[in-house]
Amino acid sequence: MGTPFSDPPDQLGCVVPDLQVSISEWAAKGVGPFLTMRKVTLGGYRYEGRSSKPKVDVAFGQQGDLQIELIQPVNDEPSAYRDFLAAGGDGTHHHGWFCNDYAAEIGAAERTGRAELQRGNWGALHFVYYHPLGHDEMIGELIEMSDLSRGLFALIRREAEQWDGRRPSQSLLGAADWGLRWAAVKVQVGTLLGRS
Repeated sequence: MGTPFSDPPDQLGCVVPDLQVSISEWAAKGVGPFLTMRKVTLGGYRYEGRSSKPKVDVAFGQQGDLQIELIQPVNDEPSAYRDFLAAGGDGTHHHGWFCNDYAAEIGAAERTGRAELQRGNWGALHFVYYHPLGHDEMIGELIEMSDLSRGLFALIRREAEQWDGRRPSQSLLGAADWGLRWAAVKVQVGTLLGRS
């Protein structure tokens, strides 16, 4: 975990029109497995200052120290993901940094004049994206480190270290222990009921 927007990122985020095709392309480069979650509803989501309820299919893999996140929007709710694809984008979308002191990093981003693009959460995992500023190559994301994100990210890294090249796409919940599975179920139910 380095300094956001200056140190190398912890995550490379890609927005894609077809999650399975993208997983296959990464696997052909030796990256996998990708742990998938389908029809994830993002909570507390705001895009360019307006509330929205995007649903996404998402997959996480690991390439060395870099986490690879693949995102496919699966509904028509406004989001940076949907608009990226509509504008002809396909692939590399953002860099992400894991933040132990999320509030402090948001404050630092605001002080440097960064403009928020979107924000939301999946349970206790909060995130905020910023428009590129100055020399930035792409959109930047701050990702809050919580017990949920630490457990999730450790699982992704462990699965990558043990991967034998077979089954490049696997269910995240199927790979998780019961504690993480239960947390994921509570998050999704809470989001659907408007509590997240």
